[in-house]
Amino acid sequence: DAIRFYEAADPYEELRFTAAQIAQLVKNEGFHYRDFTIIARNLEKYQTSMEQIFRRYKIPLFWDNRMDIRHVALIRGLLSALDAVHSKFDTEPVLALAKSPLLGLDYTAVLELENYCYTWSISKEQWLTTWDNNPRGISAAVSEEDKAELERINATAQTIMEPLRHLQAALQDADGLQFASAIYGFLMEIDA
Repeated sequence: DAIRFYEAADPYEELRFTAAQIAQLVKNEGFHYRDFTIIARNLEKYQTSMEQIFRRYKIPLFWDNRMDIRHVALIRGLLSALDAVHSKFDTEPVLALAKSPLLGLDYTAVLELENYCYTWSISKEQWLTTWDNNPRGISAAVSEEDKAELERINATAQTIMEPLRHLQAALQDADGLQFASAIYGFLMEIDA
């Protein structure tokens, strides 16, 4: 009696019937919304319709979708920041942070920075300095355009490195509470 089977013409009708049954049982039989669970092999195909229909019937809806937390932009960016600090600023995690939406950097600025890093093999302590090499590599003359690009590259690097240096300092010999506080401070500093 606790499980009912119903065959509908399509998923929309299936959901409409289910919502109507839930609403009727809550209203007339003393059930609570928490008493119901809807299980399907592939809930994604029902999601949009379910949200609309359940809203119409004023039925609260909770989705228990599994998601790998590493695919969440905030977590990916935060892990890149921690990797950058842990590696003492290896280029790969620093650029991964730059590319993440966490810092909100302009795509072109990140590309210029990445090209410069690969052209000049930037790594580790070099991230803590101001760069002065030609963005185009070894060439006879540095044009005004090259100087402007280098200025943009240094500004982008500074935008990345300033909060990373603060995070590094805050994590130095940190216990659990200090670690959490350092992460919070980093996220506040970058307006995440």
